[in-house]
Amino acid sequence: MKDNIVRIVTRGAWCVCLLMLVGMLAPISVAQAQSTVGTQQRDAERQLKQLEDQRRAGTAANLQSPAADNISYADVLKDPDNVDLNFRFAKAQLARGDARGAVGTLERILLVTPDLPSVRMVYAIVLFRLDSLDEAEREFRDLSKAKLAPDVKAQIDKFLSEIVQRRQRTRYKVQLTLGGQYDTNRNSAPRDNRVEVGGVPFTVLGRSRKQDDFALLGVISGDVVQDLGLQAPHKMLFSATYFHDEQFSIDTQDTQVGSVSFGPQLRYGSLTVTPRINYTHLQLSREKLLASHGAEVLLERPKVLPWWNMDGYFKASYTSEDFHPTFENAGADSFDGNRYEATVGLTRHINAAHQLNFDLGWVRKTAFGNTDEYSGYKMGMRHTWLMDKGKFLVSSAEFNKNQYRVANLAIDPVAPQVRHERGVRFRVTYGVPVWSFVNESDFGGGVGAKVYDLLKDVTWTGSAELFDQSANIVNFDYLNIQAQTMLTKVWNF
Repeated sequence: MKDNIVRIVTRGAWCVCLLMLVGMLAPISVAQAQSTVGTQQRDAERQLKQLEDQRRAGTAANLQSPAADNISYADVLKDPDNVDLNFRFAKAQLARGDARGAVGTLERILLVTPDLPSVRMVYAIVLFRLDSLDEAEREFRDLSKAKLAPDVKAQIDKFLSEIVQRRQRTRYKVQLTLGGQYDTNRNSAPRDNRVEVGGVPFTVLGRSRKQDDFALLGVISGDVVQDLGLQAPHKMLFSATYFHDEQFSIDTQDTQVGSVSFGPQLRYGSLTVTPRINYTHLQLSREKLLASHGAEVLLERPKVLPWWNMDGYFKASYTSEDFHPTFENAGADSFDGNRYEATVGLTRHINAAHQLNFDLGWVRKTAFGNTDEYSGYKMGMRHTWLMDKGKFLVSSAEFNKNQYRVANLAIDPVAPQVRHERGVRFRVTYGVPVWSFVNESDFGGGVGAKVYDLLKDVTWTGSAELFDQSANIVNFDYLNIQAQTMLTKVWNF
C-alpha cells in the first residue's frame, strides 16, 4: 500500500513537471514563430527592394558613358587640335556630372571630324540624358545607318525606343523575374539549434532545427506613368507587384506578397517630391498573415553637396500592420501595430562607372503584444559598378540594431531579459544582359529572329548574401547564407 502511494506521488510529480515544461515551452514556441513571421515579412519586402535596385543598376549600365580618365581643361589648351585629348576631356566632364560642358566639347570635335562614330555615340547619349530628344533621335538615326557592331546597334535601338516612350503622355512597363534561391537556414532557427526556456538551455528538435532549402522565385510588376500635362514635369505614378516564393521542402515558408502603390511625382526646380499611398497583402504557407496600409514621402535633390558630387534623399513612412493568426503561427496577431520609418541618404557619383550610396535609417515598431515592440536604427553602404556591354556589379553592406521595450518572461521568469539584436548583412550581385554574349546572326531569321527579340532584353543576375544576427537571447541568434540566380525581362510600351 505504501509503495502504491509512493508510485502515485512520483507519477504526479512527473506530470506536474511535464506540465510546467510544456507551459514554459509554449510561450517560447510562439515567440519563435512570431520572430519567423517578422523575418519572413522583412525578407519579402527586402527581396522586392533588391530586385528594384538590380533593375535600376541594369538600366544605368545600359545608359553609361565610356569610362573617363583625369583630363583637365588646361591639358586641352596645351594641344587644342588633339581629337583624342578632347574626347577624353569630354568623358572626364561627364564623369564629373558636367553634361552640358561635355556637349560643347563633343560639338567642337564633330565640327572638325564629323565621321567619328564613337564620339557621335557619346554625343547622342548626352543629348538623351539632357532630355534633348529631337537632337538625340537625329544623332541615333544617323548612327544606325553606319556599319556598327551588333551590340552597339542594340543599344541604339533601345535608346530610340526609349525616346518614343518618353514622348508618350502615358507610359507602361511590365517586368517579369524568374529564378531560384538556396538558403542555409530558411526557417531562421537559432544558432547551434539551442534555446533557453526558464533560464534552462535546451536543444531544439524536429522542424524547429535549422533547415536548408531551395526555392523557386517569381516576381511580376507593372508600372504606369501619366504625364499630367502641366508646364512643370509633374507625373502620376501607379505600381503593382506580386512576389511568389515556393520552397521545395519547407512548405510553411512559402511566401506570397501582393502590393500596390500610387501617388504623384512633383518637380519644384531641382527638388523632386514623391508622396505615395500603399497597400500590402502577405501570405505565409498560403494563409493570410498580414494586411498593411500606409503612406510615405520621398524627397530627392541632386547636387545637395556639389563639391563632392553628391545627391541627397530623405524618405519617411507610416504603416499600419494587421496580422492574422494562422495554423503555424497562432500568436501572430500579437504583432498588430504601427511601423514608423525614416531614412536619409547620399549618393556619391565617383565617375561614369562607379557610384556609392550611404544611408542611415530609424525604425519604431509598436505592437499590442508588448514583447514585440522595438525601436532601432540601420546604416548601409552600396557600391554600384557599371561595366561595359551593360554588365554591372552591386555590392552592399548593412548594419542594424534593434532594442525591444519589454522583457520576455518566457525566456527566464526569474531574471527576465530585454531583447537586443544586432544584424550584419553583406550582399553582392552580378548582372549581365543576354545581348552582351549572344549574336543576332547566330539566330538567323524566322522563328530564330523572334527568339532573339525575346531574349535580347533579358538580364541574368547572380547573387550571394550573408546575414548574421547576434542577440543577447540565444533563441533569436542565427546565421543564414543565401545564393540566388534570376532572369529578368522588361517590356516598355
